Amino acid sequence: MIMSPEVKLTLWRILDGFICIFILAPLVVFYWRGSFQLLDIFTYPSSLEISSWINIAIGVLGTVMVNLSQNVLHKTVDGIKSTALQIICKRFYTYIYGWIIVNHWRGIWRLWDAYTGTAFWSGVASMLIGCFLLIGMKSFRNVVAPPLVTVSDFDKNYFIIKTRFRTKAKKSWNYLADNLFSVAIPGSLVVSVWRGQWAVLDHFLAADSLTISCLISGGIGFGLTVILFFMQWPASWVSKAAERRKCNFLRLVFEDSFFYLACFAAVNIWRSIWGLCDIFILPEQPAWSNAICHLIGAFGTMIL
Repeated sequence: MIMSPEVKLTLWRILDGFICIFILAPLVVFYWRGSFQLLDIFTYPSSLEISSWINIAIGVLGTVMVNLSQNVLHKTVDGIKSTALQIICKRFYTYIYGWIIVNHWRGIWRLWDAYTGTAFWSGVASMLIGCFLLIGMKSFRNVVAPPLVTVSDFDKNYFIIKTRFRTKAKKSWNYLADNLFSVAIPGSLVVSVWRGQWAVLDHFLAADSLTISCLISGGIGFGLTVILFFMQWPASWVSKAAERRKCNFLRLVFEDSFFYLACFAAVNIWRSIWGLCDIFILPEQPAWSNAICHLIGAFGTMIL
């Protein structure tokens, strides 16, 4: 039976979606769970407040340094003739940059915990502040994470990182300010949204049983993700139709609603896998448990 190009494309998209949702996303969560909780264990554990500020400093300054060096890295690494050496350089860069981002996330997340606690209303405040400010800055799409957004190691613009105001590198001081703002404000607000949703789910989803709570989260997350995966093409059509009719406000409301659902689905998936790892992977030996997750996630995503 000969399949038409349209059918082949559809099947490839479905296969790609399956890999991203059910293989890549769990590996990403493994990496983040291991890295995040290793920082919990080894970053000044006697003071949550000081520990959080250390992580924020590493995360923000490290990300700004990576951003400022992106053009140099792009020209240098992409200019390497050896494909193998180029891949090794990209993997090393990604591994270091991954640690920097996890530091930033862990710092903001735990700082909220240190100053406001982990009660339900702390989660609500974290989520609402993050949502409203990101929507006001027209940056809400940044809350989306794997499995509904993925980046290939073979992307031609692998080292290029977009800032909020798209300032050109030639305008040095403006470029530096744009990088600082993009990392410190929108980047931190994304963490607030995720933390808020996670905390609310902790209080509402079978709080008396972590296993059941994680399984419910997994069902919600994976089910909603599959629906959104197939809805992305009609959603794109609706967005473009609203843009053609110059209904910009309605288009933004529609798009941000879609992004919120995508974020909610991702948070549920991450929370589910994260919690099940806490329960079943060496719960009595947290350092080894997190190290194993970190290595599985890091090497698994590199292989994919």
